Amino acid sequence: MGLFWSMIQDPGQEPAGRRYMKRTVKTPQEVTITLYEGHLTLENVHSDKFKPLAIKTIERLFKRNDVTRVEIKHDRLKGTLFIPPGHGPFPGVLDMFGTVGGLIEFRAAMLANKGFITFALCYMSSHEVEEIETSYLQEAITWFCSHPDIMKTGMNNLEEPADLNLAEEAR
Repeated sequence: MGLFWSMIQDPGQEPAGRRYMKRTVKTPQEVTITLYEGHLTLENVHSDKFKPLAIKTIERLFKRNDVTRVEIKHDRLKGTLFIPPGHGPFPGVLDMFGTVGGLIEFRAAMLANKGFITFALCYMSSHEVEEIETSYLQEAITWFCSHPDIMKTGMNNLEEPADLNLAEEAR
């Protein structure tokens, strides 16, 4: 999250302990930054007696306009596929993020911005999947690997000793 990795919750905000998470990548995240003179305490941060020196609203894009977003419902699988611009094949990433469940897309969208085809997989709290099942994960991997834009070579080629030597030389 760059600039925002250390954000903490406003005092008194409910529910306590909730973590910020952008649920939709279709729109940019708008954040307003306000600059005050001196140091404001938690007690007076929302007081009307302090006037800001500057106010700026910034946007953070999670998905570029040229990245294709495709909602996937295939047999039991539920997720979102992000396809980068250009001609494939692309390296693929299966993204299963968080412990809250549901479909969380922001990491997958940002990876697609960098040239990876990504599949944000809904793996908990969906209607079809109440807990993580290995058969569900295998189904997701099989479906994703069969996509025509996925590179067919990758980590499994590192089992050959010659490739391991190349990996060590690259360090």
